[in-house]
Amino acid sequence: MASSIVTRETTASPCLNEDTKGVVPVVRKMKKIKIDLSTISRILDVTNEISEKCETINNEIFNISVIKNNMTDECCINNNCDNICQGECSCEENGKCGYYYRNRDKKLEYQKKYNREQGDKIKNYNKDYYQKRREEILEKAKTKIICECGCEVQLFNMNSHKKTKKHARALEQRKKEL
Repeated sequence: MASSIVTRETTASPCLNEDTKGVVPVVRKMKKIKIDLSTISRILDVTNEISEKCETINNEIFNISVIKNNMTDECCINNNCDNICQGECSCEENGKCGYYYRNRDKKLEYQKKYNREQGDKIKNYNKDYYQKRREEILEKAKTKIICECGCEVQLFNMNSHKKTKKHARALEQRKKEL
């Protein structure tokens, strides 16, 4: 039975002393371990299996990306297109045609960058817009409508109202009454 005993490890750490050029050895105590050869061989076997699986997965990912690129090129065959089209397809109901979806990542990056750089300008514009149309916005906010459940709700609060338990209960009661 072979054993491997590790008692300490030396590593370099920065130091303020210029004579040693910023490196001083640091000693850390480590736990003693005893490992037999069969354990070492099992560990090596497992690491080899894992590395082989990683290579296989990387190859599969590459193959999938090649297939995806080919599918994108052959998009809209038989008007059944679930991929991002190149703008030459006839299936407008897909919703994934056109410039935006082909350049979506670039446009989102550009928008984030623009918002970071022009943050103050955007805030001032929104503030001015609100001040100019304040009365109109407040008037619209006061508008009340009757929901399908029978409750009177402000127009701006309609979406949040539809998510409430009150709305769900009222709809159930209306269905029972009919």
